[in-house]
Amino acid sequence: MGGTSTPPPGVGSVAASVGALAAALTQMVAGLTNGRAKYAHVAEEMRIVAHRAGSLAVALTALAERDASVLEALPAAYKQSKGTDEAASSRSVAIERNSTRRPGAAARAVTAAEHA
Repeated sequence: MGGTSTPPPGVGSVAASVGALAAALTQMVAGLTNGRAKYAHVAEEMRIVAHRAGSLAVALTALAERDASVLEALPAAYKQSKGTDEAASSRSVAIERNSTRRPGAAARAVTAAEHA
């Protein structure tokens, strides 16, 4: 984002945010059938769908926030001093820790929701 020191969103946070939006819309649509005689034959199924979609929206929102925090921590790790052996080692550990924390968890959350 031009001129700021804030890193742009990563693929993980974008995917998780879009998934959360889709889940929230699914929850909304499933809720529209609630109490309508026309949809009585699918009322229980829609209640379950709404509940699952709501849970998934919450989980994906948390994953988007986690991905954003990782994206903030990685540049900070690269900025750490490497002036001494101890500092260089600490910097390397921070870089490694923050570069491997990317949430492929978004995909796992979707898979888990499908099997719930």
